[in-house]
Order: sequence, then C-alpha cells, then structure tokens
Amino acid sequence: MSTDEIRTWVGRVNKRKVPKQYQDATVDNTPRAQRVYDSLTKNPERLVFVTGTHGCGKTRLLYAAAKQADVEGRMFRIELAPQMILGFQKVASVDMYELDADIYELQKYPGTLAIDDLGAEKTTDFALQCLYLVLAFREQWGLPTVITSNLSVEALGERLGDRIGSRLLAGKTVELGGHDRRAEMSGKSN
Repeated sequence: MSTDEIRTWVGRVNKRKVPKQYQDATVDNTPRAQRVYDSLTKNPERLVFVTGTHGCGKTRLLYAAAKQADVEGRMFRIELAPQMILGFQKVASVDMYELDADIYELQKYPGTLAIDDLGAEKTTDFALQCLYLVLAFREQWGLPTVITSNLSVEALGERLGDRIGSRLLAGKTVELGGHDRRAEMSGKSN
C-alpha cells in the first residue's frame, strides 16, 4: 500500500462516525483501554482477545482505542461480528467475486482490525469459513487484531471450532470484570 493510499485510509478512519454512547470514550477514561492499545502498538502481541460479561465496557474500550489510534495517525477499524457475517452472506448470495474482495479487504487491512462481539453471530459453516479466512491471514502476516466477546476463549473455541479457538489462545487475553453498565444506566439490573 502506497503512502497516499495509507493517508486516504487514515482520513477515512478520522472521519469515523462514533456512536453517541461512545463519543466521550478515551483511553484516559475507559478502564484498560490504554493497556489493550499498548498491547497492539508497543508490544509484540498482534492479537488481543477481550472478554467479559455483557455491558462491562468491551465496545467502549474499542472506541477509546480507535480514537487514540486516530490521534496517533494509526488506522483502526471496528466491525461488529454479526453484521460482518451478515454482510458476507448477503454479498455471497449475489456475487462470489465481491465476497472474495470483501474478505480480502479485511484480511489485508493494514491497521488494527477489531471484531466486536464475536460469538453473537449465527454460526454456519459459511460464516466460520469466512471468519477463519480473515483471522488466519491476519495471524500469518502479523497484522494487529482485537476481538471482543462475552464468551471465554474456550467457549468460543467450542462454538467456532478448534482452528479459530487455537488462534485466539495464541493471543493475549484481557478479562474485563465489572457489571452491566447499560442495565445500571437504565435503572435495571440483572
């Protein structure tokens, strides 16, 4: 990728639309966001797996890290796992060549690729194959990847298969504790 192409990507990332509930997220006000960000940019870990109960701050952590990446001129892309898989399925039903291009784009994305809420998608052989292609390529080429899930690495391995589970185990795992902040903000608790 040329320098001009990289500048174009960075420009796109800087114009990212951040959901309203994460607009105030920064590495300074989001627990463990700096640690996860440093694991990707300053340390040799190229895959970071963030796990925790629903509502504990995993997605907020991603947006805080993405904003810090923007400040530092780094590229950071967030994909919601169920939406990503649905996109693959929709494109595949129309044009397999376009599907290949979509998978290739995620495989080769030169910045940090964050896949949020892995394990929430409907698992099919097709979905697993697409996900495996993305993760295996990024692992082989040492491209930074963050994955978040409500499930543990072991539970995701059981759900998604040994090949994907093994790749997740090879990365750094960060466990977020805490309570469901969404429920707390709505005045309801589990």
